[in-house]
Amino acid sequence: RFENQLQGFQKGSGNNASIKLTSYKPNELIYSFNSDKDEMVIFSEIYYDKGWNVYIDNEKLPYFRADYVLRGMIVPAGEHEIIWKFEPKAYYAGGTIMIISSIIILLFFLFAMADGLRQTPSSETNKAK
Repeated sequence: RFENQLQGFQKGSGNNASIKLTSYKPNELIYSFNSDKDEMVIFSEIYYDKGWNVYIDNEKLPYFRADYVLRGMIVPAGEHEIIWKFEPKAYYAGGTIMIISSIIILLFFLFAMADGLRQTPSSETNKAK
């Protein structure tokens, strides 16, 4: 399934390859990476393609499932910052729907208050009756 992402990759390790987890949050993982050649990196997190995105130097790149359950990717040679972010579309769509719904409810409430104030009889009208 992910064979096309491995085309052209030559197996082997660079002489000075290193990767280090520099920041951990449940929805964001940041790694520092350095190698003198392209490397296949296998991350110890579960592969879940419905929300996790990976960025190398702020450029979104593809990743693949490795060993049936983990996630991996080919990282180009050089010094890079790898950022994994959990950005599920459903979460952001739900937030947008919530904001729009709140605005509509607020507008209905303001309209009802304005309509109620307009229909309240003044004290002069009550005295005349």
